[in-house]
Amino acid sequence: MKYTKYNYKRRKNNAVFKFLASLLVGIVAAGMIGLGVGLLIWKVLPLNDSAQVGTEITDGTQGVAEENGQDQQGEAPVSEGEQTSEYYFLQCGYFSKKDNAEQTYAKISSNGRTFIAEEADKFRVLTGIYTSENVDSVMQDLGTKGVESVKITFTLNENDPVEAQVSAICDGYLKILTTTFDDGVDHVNTSEFKEWMNTLDDISSGQNIEVLQNFKTYIKELPEELTKEKVPSEMDYLYDVLSSFK
Repeated sequence: MKYTKYNYKRRKNNAVFKFLASLLVGIVAAGMIGLGVGLLIWKVLPLNDSAQVGTEITDGTQGVAEENGQDQQGEAPVSEGEQTSEYYFLQCGYFSKKDNAEQTYAKISSNGRTFIAEEADKFRVLTGIYTSENVDSVMQDLGTKGVESVKITFTLNENDPVEAQVSAICDGYLKILTTTFDDGVDHVNTSEFKEWMNTLDDISSGQNIEVLQNFKTYIKELPEELTKEKVPSEMDYLYDVLSSFK
């Protein structure tokens, strides 16, 4: 079961929008004048039967893509027959002492995705979430900094209703979080993402249903605005969610 993917669209700058709107009005006015002149000429001059005149009107959005490469309809293309979704974290160290974990953390924390997960009195230095398209390049980049890493892979079954929803929400939230790193972005509004989540099917049973319900509650209670400073703690939370599906 594949859900329509959430696609965050950055809000346009009001000043720029007003300028473009004014420009559009000017273009339309000029077009109307040109159309009037054209009709006048058409009535005066004989029609050439060998040429057929056709007019195609568009709203100016067709073929225009968002900066993140997704279309403006809010849907990301999904390959037919795709049954699973994979999420990757990179473990950059596993320590018994937090001080040692913090030393490794300091080497790579500038990427904004790194956190320390405490598990049974041990400390994992993790960075993520990554996809199959970028995880290997991130590993290589860490290697140039003298940090060895190993992949931790979480696979969700898209044929399972619970896991399919967790995957859809996770994908949408990752778009929110990664957008905070874009140039010129101070914060990202979460309202539209919450509204999108409310359109998902209401599932009341299934394996790991509590994980899904808690995930939805967590998203509903997010602050209205998120900044990149919050990303590491949110990646830590997503790691906990996905760890339920080992």
